[in-house]
Amino acid sequence: MGGVFVEAKEIAKLAQIASVLEVSGWPKPGNVHRTRDYDDMEFEDFIISGIVIGDAIREACTDVDVENPQLGKYILQAVSETDRWIKNNTNLGIVMMTTPIAVAASISENFDEIRENIKLLMANTYVDDACDLYDAINIADAGGMGDQDEYDVASDSAKQELRD
Repeated sequence: MGGVFVEAKEIAKLAQIASVLEVSGWPKPGNVHRTRDYDDMEFEDFIISGIVIGDAIREACTDVDVENPQLGKYILQAVSETDRWIKNNTNLGIVMMTTPIAVAASISENFDEIRENIKLLMANTYVDDACDLYDAINIADAGGMGDQDEYDVASDSAKQELRD
């Protein structure tokens, strides 16, 4: 590959900006936004959450191993850092979405390569990524997952099931 068109630190800032702009939109259906808080989370929680993911995104975008990009590790890292600051699920979804996009941008020479690089990176994920993602989901205490017969994220044996 030639030179990348965006540096890791800039990509991290873009992920932070995207996160805080998403919650700042109005009018916005559902969830918290700048004119509506919930009893257990407020607008400012989302702003903080958007800021604290920066280090994990920057690290994910630095010296990427395309054969094993460890996307799950960095999603878990971002969610864990968020959990240090905010005790609610304020950004699991956006972190799961932006991490592969950010890493793909970091290995792309231009905007047009990002989509194909996302596919490449996703194809190079492993069971450890899924296990890390399960941990991130549980740390975030994501709701609405329901009970599953197999690979239930809430099950104590889920990660072993995945590995098997």
